Amino acid sequence: MPGKAKTGTGVPRWRAAAVIPYLWLTAFFLVPFLIVLKISLSETAIAQ
Repeated sequence: MPGKAKTGTGVPRWRAAAVIPYLWLTAFFLVPFLIVLKISLSETAIAQ
């Protein structure tokens, strides 16, 4: 049947194709927060 193609996991292909961009955008949204978190939890190095 057309439109009923499934991936190996049983998820429809259109849904798998729609999820990938959302994961990509989520990753780019969270990266700045992770960078700030890393900076805030790091120890300060005093220059000598």
